Amino acid sequence: MNKELEKFIIEHEGCDPYAVALEKDRYPVIDISLAAKCIAARSIIRKKVPSWYSFPSLVYPSMTSIEQCSSEATARYKQRFMEGCRKMADITGGMGVDTYFLSLKASDADYYEKDRTLCEAARHNFHELGINNINVINENISVNNIQSIKTGYYDFIYIDPSRRDMHGKRVYSIKDCSPDISVLVPELRKCCGRILVKISPMEDISEILRTVSGITEIHTTGYDSECKEMLLLVGSGESGGCMLTAYDIDCGTGISFTLSEEKSAATEFGYPEPGCFLYEPSPAILKAGAFKTVANTYGIAKIAVNTHLYVSDRRMDNFPGKTYRIIECRRFNKRNAADLRKKYGKASVTARNFPLGSAGLKKLLDTAESDTLHIFGTTAQNGERLLVACEVIRRALP
Repeated sequence: MNKELEKFIIEHEGCDPYAVALEKDRYPVIDISLAAKCIAARSIIRKKVPSWYSFPSLVYPSMTSIEQCSSEATARYKQRFMEGCRKMADITGGMGVDTYFLSLKASDADYYEKDRTLCEAARHNFHELGINNINVINENISVNNIQSIKTGYYDFIYIDPSRRDMHGKRVYSIKDCSPDISVLVPELRKCCGRILVKISPMEDISEILRTVSGITEIHTTGYDSECKEMLLLVGSGESGGCMLTAYDIDCGTGISFTLSEEKSAATEFGYPEPGCFLYEPSPAILKAGAFKTVANTYGIAKIAVNTHLYVSDRRMDNFPGKTYRIIECRRFNKRNAADLRKKYGKASVTARNFPLGSAGLKKLLDTAESDTLHIFGTTAQNGERLLVACEVIRRALP
């Protein structure tokens, strides 16, 4: 990227990239197509990868790759898997966000990518970022050319399969992604002792364990109130069982457990009394299925078997999720719904194990969104339908 293009991108920050793309005749010395892509990408990168945003000289040739790439927060989370790593490879390089952050914990890194344009952008961006230990390789690693990976050459291999089909349509199933890790991973296990795979959080954990061999750990990560990623750690030897870790990056806390521990865990139930605290687990906790484990870990009680909300009479500051103080709890009927509608003109609304979904309950209560008040529609262990009004408890950043 030349200085004129970089200056143009900075000066047009916040402009409509589609309008910029139509200005080709006004700026004959500017690559307007690339400028428009970079302007659009930087509006996403500003929040998604903030440390890259401070480098306006970076280029972004593909919006699809920007949308699919990891955030800085989730990429940094993956660095915990790099202990003792000397030589690593990212065999699905894309925009190179994961390669970049993983390479900070390795002596040397190889970035593989089948798209030549992305390779050129990655080579340029790594240089601009001051990284000199990443080797960019324009090659598609598949089961047909696995010989490109030498046995014992890498300590760690990372894979982020593309979740788009040949027509650009989004896919979710492991077997529909490219590469198909159910086929590729068994071959990679023969030549590398540690493989980390990022897959869609929409995948079913039980199905994953049936489909991919050698998984020793599964991590679900919550960030910005969503379950952003599911990570599979695969070893070279025989798996002695799989450990699940659900981690909320926003809170900086998480839990680890096995499926057998969750299945055999006992459950205590509690009623949402005014003055008590209500806990809403991170989406990462819910995705991992740690419904009983999270209650036992934090000494809190479940509202009901199928209600994944929890209560306690004392506040747990390190809970991986959201915390509320219960203001009042009422049985669900038309009169109480009308009373709450008058009393709380502003309150966010969520339905959990409730006849109405969140949208339906919000329509009934007719409240505006709020950062300070929340109303839950839920079901107690005795079968009562409840409306629980809560005050949002703010937490200090981790």
